Amino acid sequence: MGEFDDMNREVVAEFRSNQGVVDTAAGGYFKGKPVLILHTTGAKTGAERATPLMYLDEGDRRFVFASKGGAPDNPDWYYNLKANPGVTVEMGTESYPATASVI
Repeated sequence: MGEFDDMNREVVAEFRSNQGVVDTAAGGYFKGKPVLILHTTGAKTGAERATPLMYLDEGDRRFVFASKGGAPDNPDWYYNLKANPGVTVEMGTESYPATASVI
């Protein structure tokens, strides 16, 4: 676990304690943005992972982007989705199951 994992844990904690809003400096680049928590199943470990992500709604679809902050490779959660597309999405105080697809 590294600094990135620690930051994600802080964002998830703030999200949950503020009914899905991240609005303090601890939220980093998530501050004031539309944030959801994506629950995936680890491709190698089978362990549940909870990842805070910004999202975009368009029509009846919700999009997240596997950009890894502009790095040349994909984030780990992208590979988890490809291996196990069944996810849970946390938004605000609600959670719902979904099936992810790569476009």
